[in-house]
Amino acid sequence: MREGLFARPAGVLIAVLLAGAQPSLARADRPWVFGSIAPEGSVYADGSEGVARAIEGEIQGLRIKRRFGGVLGDELSTVRMVQQGRIELFTGSLGALVDLVPELRVLELPYLFADDATLYAAVRRLERGRWAELQRAVSAKGMTLLSLSALGWRNVASLGAPIRSTQDLRALRVRSQAAEVHHAMWIAFGARPVETPLNTLLQDLRNKDLRALDIPVTFLFGTSAHELVRSVTLTRHIPQFVVLVASKPAWDALPAAQRARAIDRIDKVTARAEQRASQFDDELLGMLASRGVEIVRPTPAELATFRSAVARLSDSLGKLTSTERAILGSVRRAIAGE
Repeated sequence: MREGLFARPAGVLIAVLLAGAQPSLARADRPWVFGSIAPEGSVYADGSEGVARAIEGEIQGLRIKRRFGGVLGDELSTVRMVQQGRIELFTGSLGALVDLVPELRVLELPYLFADDATLYAAVRRLERGRWAELQRAVSAKGMTLLSLSALGWRNVASLGAPIRSTQDLRALRVRSQAAEVHHAMWIAFGARPVETPLNTLLQDLRNKDLRALDIPVTFLFGTSAHELVRSVTLTRHIPQFVVLVASKPAWDALPAAQRARAIDRIDKVTARAEQRASQFDDELLGMLASRGVEIVRPTPAELATFRSAVARLSDSLGKLTSTERAILGSVRRAIAGE
């Protein structure tokens, strides 16, 4: 199971209520369904609401039914509904989309992006080209990528002694996302990855003797894992990417001029959401510190142990496909300012 978008400092129960939704007719004169796991009132749900209003404001006669808080099921189930044409819109973690479009996994290579400035500049450059290589891969699976935004970073949290370098991870059992790139990363760090989904994370941390994990701070609170965490090391190794995708037949059926105006407004909404998410992460880290959780800011030498361990991680993933190479190339060009 891929990562979900938990965002409140409280546990979030994911209800699976509408599994019997009927295929949509992909027409703007019928209500569209917009699925997200983001809980009401969270920074993610606020961003999703802004997107819904942006689309409604530009697509004449279109109404959108909001199905936030995971009422359509987990992220993978929801994004599959978009692919199948059962709903029209989904927003959630990149990981969910990678399950259907595996070529996008190269975006999750650790330390592909050096810092905030590099990350956001590269995302804006990719955005101006409307994602190009990424879009081709997504379109081939019956969807259209409307937005890709970065909402915070993944950091290493410890349930025991603070993790200051990869040496502190040697032989530790760690929670891993069910993704090849994440497994390879933990192994490169010297740890022993154990797959476990977010919806059983708190129980699994207790029962499986897991000593570390690497989810964004918002997810620590959303899963209540913050109750067990003793330190958070700001490794900032992978951005938490969030995608907005539409059913390709539904989106393509809309008037081109209205689609263009909607995209322009969506870009403004996601840019504001990125800014808010960064501030929200800082607030939550402050809350952790006030509870006695140690916030570790590794020295350059300590951070270098993480970077060097995964410097050639793509080699361990096997031969990249031509599509993956094209996507990775476009991202690296964006990072370089081309």
